[in-house]
Amino acid sequence: MPRAASNLVLVLLLFTLQVVAQDQGPHAWEHLIDSGKYDDAKTLCTSWQASKELAYRVEAEKCLANVELSRKDAQVVHLEGNDTGGGMMYGGYTDEATDAAIAHLDVALQLAPKDESVWKGKLYLLEAAERFEKMAETLEAACSELKYAKVDDWIAYPGELLSNDEAHAGILLLDVLDRHFPNSNEVLGDYAAAYGMLKQFNKAIAYAQRAVALAPNDPIDVWNLGRMYDGAGQTAEADKWLQKALAMQSDAERRCYYAHFIEGKVHDRKRACQMEKADCEQNDRSACVNSASKAAPAAK
Repeated sequence: MPRAASNLVLVLLLFTLQVVAQDQGPHAWEHLIDSGKYDDAKTLCTSWQASKELAYRVEAEKCLANVELSRKDAQVVHLEGNDTGGGMMYGGYTDEATDAAIAHLDVALQLAPKDESVWKGKLYLLEAAERFEKMAETLEAACSELKYAKVDDWIAYPGELLSNDEAHAGILLLDVLDRHFPNSNEVLGDYAAAYGMLKQFNKAIAYAQRAVALAPNDPIDVWNLGRMYDGAGQTAEADKWLQKALAMQSDAERRCYYAHFIEGKVHDRKRACQMEKADCEQNDRSACVNSASKAAPAAK
């Protein structure tokens, strides 16, 4: 389970911090974009590019990046494969629109290299374009520039990739974070999740053990350690750590997972059925179905 506190969804307004009334300061473009007045936004922001005030020049580039992504011919549908043999369909942008928007963001970063919102906007855009190596390079540059930032400012990016089963891409970003934030239990825990997706359970367990050693009371890390032991077929260790995690933090989804673990790995269908009735959906109670089938008399 990757550590993503919330899903990071690429939205059109990559940089909106607060929508304010039109013509009130350098954030006025946000209201125009939000209202779908893209031509007006382009006219306004183009006029700011020659402003004597740095804030207006920076906002001009953010604005024009959004204008590029707002064009009708800029948006396309992508079908993306992932590292687990699956895939998903989602909205994205053409290469032309992506390149044009990134060019504006790069100008903004030249003007204001400490503007965290621009770095994050560029990361989102590169993710949508599936330019994962470039995304890692950008994260490296952002961490080097924004030395005051914390791991929590960036950890959601590999987490988002892992949530989409992009394990290799997630590892690229985790390698960057591990260099800048060594011995972070969040980073180590996500490494464990990534290698677990790739079925490299020895690596996954090693990372999960390090994460738990650093944060023994973190229910996510403890749960992940149990999951990795489960994947590796080490049932006794998996049971130990899964129970410990459930004692720390419990919800129906985890309890249902544990019920299936009891059914499939511990082979206690009666106990598993009781747990499934309490925590699993009606159509997800395999132990109860199997128990009922086993108990039914043979047809004559």
